[in-house]
Amino acid sequence: MPFIDPDIERLDKLERYFNYFDVENRYGINFKEFVRRVEVGTWVAYLAS
Repeated sequence: MPFIDPDIERLDKLERYFNYFDVENRYGINFKEFVRRVEVGTWVAYLAS
């Protein structure tokens, strides 16, 4: 079984979420900013506001 880098796999999942929920158009943030907000834990709070 080939080695899969967990960071690449995580970014792939975040990218699928970002695209599926059309985050850029709905919330006006790019993918890099989206990943930053997920990493610092503010994305859920951002959605709730």
